[in-house]
Amino acid sequence: MPPSRTSFGEVWSRPGLPTRDRRLITLIIVTCHMQEAYVRLHLRAALENGEFTADELREIMLHLAYYAGWPVGTFGSAMVEEIVHQVAGGSE
Repeated sequence: MPPSRTSFGEVWSRPGLPTRDRRLITLIIVTCHMQEAYVRLHLRAALENGEFTADELREIMLHLAYYAGWPVGTFGSAMVEEIVHQVAGGSE
């Protein structure tokens, strides 16, 4: 399902939370639900927009593993490594 105008327009542009916080919340939720397409989308956006570094994303997934379970953390970590590799052009 493609992202709707409402979720990426009206919700993301609301005052009250910085984009980085919204990205973190969203990334955690979609990772916990193992929604691969959305995890990829938000990881790529987080890196390309400079909201998070690769190391910060790795730390987020490690933290998630402890609180949401190892399968979720392993899934998220694998997604981080894949997207970091793609964004870095295969150099990281």
